Amino acid sequence: MTVNDFRTRHHIMTKIIEKPLTKKLLADIKDLRLHARTRKQQKLFIVEGIKLTAEMVSKKTKIRYIAYDIHKAEIDDDLHALLLKAHEVQIPCYGAPSTTFERASTVKSPQGILAVVQMPDWNLDSILQKDKSTICIAEH
Repeated sequence: MTVNDFRTRHHIMTKIIEKPLTKKLLADIKDLRLHARTRKQQKLFIVEGIKLTAEMVSKKTKIRYIAYDIHKAEIDDDLHALLLKAHEVQIPCYGAPSTTFERASTVKSPQGILAVVQMPDWNLDSILQKDKSTICIAEH
């Protein structure tokens, strides 16, 4: 990567960051991570990693926001491209330094991105209208 490439990428990353990851958002992520009750009440869950987050973005899943490691985004092409895509589809993205992001992450070696995602509304009518595959219903 040349100096000009780095400057261009840094300029683009600055545009992507709508706001820095605040203490409130960091606390919310930790609460979701640690408490099933919170996830159930708020109907939210956390997805971590480039591949899973990219899948959520491409399937147009309702993503509340994305948190990412600013430093990794500046050097990782896949992460950078994913953040650009998220920005294009108007998903709020919040950047944080590596040490702050690591406190939000649930894994030992985070890839530098996580998404807070709305749980899908699973009801039988919507499933039957969307999906034409075979459904097996088991009763206890």
